[in-house]
Amino acid sequence: SINFPGELRTQFFSKDRYYDFENVLEEPYNGIGSRMFYGCSSLTSITLPECVDSIGENAFYGCDNLTFVKVKRPTPFNIDENTFPTRANIPLYVPLGSGELYRTADYWKEFKEIIEVENIDDYVQGEIFTVPVDLDNGKKVIMTFKVIDAAKKTVQVGDGDDASIVASTEGGLIIPDKVNGYTVTKIGSYAFYYCSNLTSVSIPNTVKTFGNRAFYVCSGLTSLHISASVTSIEDRAFAYCSRLEEIIVDEGNTVYDSRNDCNALIKTSDNTLLIGCKGTVIPSSVKVLAEGAFRGCAELKNIEIPEGVTTIGASTFRGCTGLESVTLPSTISSIGTYAFSAFDEVYNLTTVTVGMTNPVTITSSVFPNRANSTLYVPKGSKAAYKAANYWKEFKQIIEIGETVVITDISDMDNAFYMDEKSVVPGNRYVLPIKLKNSQLVMGYQFDLELPEGVSFALDDKGRVIATMSDRGNGFSIGKNKRSDHVCRFVVINASNNVLTGEDGVVMNVTVDVADDMEAGAYGVVFKNGELTTMEDNAVSSVLLQNVTAPLNVVAALLGDVNNDGKVSVTDAVAIIGCVLGNENSNFLEVAADVNCDGSITIADVVNVINLILNDNSYSKANGLFDAVEE
Repeated sequence: SINFPGELRTQFFSKDRYYDFENVLEEPYNGIGSRMFYGCSSLTSITLPECVDSIGENAFYGCDNLTFVKVKRPTPFNIDENTFPTRANIPLYVPLGSGELYRTADYWKEFKEIIEVENIDDYVQGEIFTVPVDLDNGKKVIMTFKVIDAAKKTVQVGDGDDASIVASTEGGLIIPDKVNGYTVTKIGSYAFYYCSNLTSVSIPNTVKTFGNRAFYVCSGLTSLHISASVTSIEDRAFAYCSRLEEIIVDEGNTVYDSRNDCNALIKTSDNTLLIGCKGTVIPSSVKVLAEGAFRGCAELKNIEIPEGVTTIGASTFRGCTGLESVTLPSTISSIGTYAFSAFDEVYNLTTVTVGMTNPVTITSSVFPNRANSTLYVPKGSKAAYKAANYWKEFKQIIEIGETVVITDISDMDNAFYMDEKSVVPGNRYVLPIKLKNSQLVMGYQFDLELPEGVSFALDDKGRVIATMSDRGNGFSIGKNKRSDHVCRFVVINASNNVLTGEDGVVMNVTVDVADDMEAGAYGVVFKNGELTTMEDNAVSSVLLQNVTAPLNVVAALLGDVNNDGKVSVTDAVAIIGCVLGNENSNFLEVAADVNCDGSITIADVVNVINLILNDNSYSKANGLFDAVEE
């Protein structure tokens, strides 16, 4: 729009905007030259001051998107048919009492409607104007406003089509509640479109509406405050505000809320979550995640949707490129298209856990990365998911609680695990912990969960017994025993060493098997695994999938390899045969490892002979046999 000043001075215009060369001429210039705005197709309105008494040929030719012209001069001056070519389609605003003069003047009279205005200096319906507003750094920025209701003197920020400020504006913006006597009641559509350098926006309590894409890709914003006066928030108003981590709604708002300090915007009447962020904890009272609710939350890593939510809208998590794991409740009945899609083929989602016994219908766009993701499903529903369209295309489908056998890690790039191991109750064993890694590893952590009846062995200072292997040489180990059966291990690089991409034992953990533990198949669980990796000189974090390794508890007597209930010379001969490589079909291997060190050697033969010589009694100091001479 063009609102000429009271005294015109030289102007130069391009097709889309104008530049004011202030004070080029010493004397006021009261005419508009020929073709001055020729082809300015983006021009939407013109306000001519009283001083203008002539307009040159074709001055506004090609300004095809004009919505009105306002003239402050009470008497018309001469124009020709090409001055305002679109006049038949737009209104003309003139001072009160001058309407009849314009209705009889050549070409002026051909405007669609001639409207007299009591105060010609007031803005008219749809008029666009600019005002300098404050930034928190002490500077100002020119902002565009548009009149919403001329009678009520209300305006919106922006013209509804383009950003209201220069998109590169940096810092915090302070929007006034009034501009030139007009109240700001709306943040218009596209008002801050792609203003990614804004770090904060102070919004007055007079604002009632946020328009479509009002803050689209304002990736510098970290918080959002919705006042009690806000009653309408249109589609994608805060989409792709990727750093948003706090959302607060005033308690007095009757339309929206952020119940339980959930860091989300919820429509109160139907419990629909409209806007979420990386700090959102979805309340259990929410029923629907609206279309695009978390759209573009690139820093969101994990999301757990609570029981009670029934619907995930289209594109709800679209563009959440950092999302790694998702948990869906049993109450989900509908998942919209592109719900967990990303752009530019950037996907990190590798784990999806569902509570629905029966798979809901989805399209191919819901989980585009499914071929590289693991799906965890309720017990007894694996077959249904393996038969369901698109669900069946997940890399791996595992029932919750199901043991992941060791052979399954062949599909994993990174995993903690151990080989299948058999143990005898009442003894101490060393568990060789293996790491399969595809990248350079500078540190790692994981939780090791033992089954009931197996506990972590402690040294004389009460510390978990765990040591690094040759492969882990140069790394330091930290241990935090959280219970008799769960311990967290944190291993860091202490000497600038790294674990190269390979597969092998990295540490050894000693455990005690209870005397009364029943024979059977158990599992040792590796969970919450994380690797610190180095690639292209960049340090990053890789989360690992949980793995359960088989642990077999065998009811046997150590040394009784033929399982006849006693330890005798026959067992010693059989163990010697094993050491020499002889085959024996009647050989209980777990009983042959008499010193429980994980291998069968001549030391086990010597220990068996000691058992025979001492009437099958042996010392279990620290859970192992006393030292013997070979």
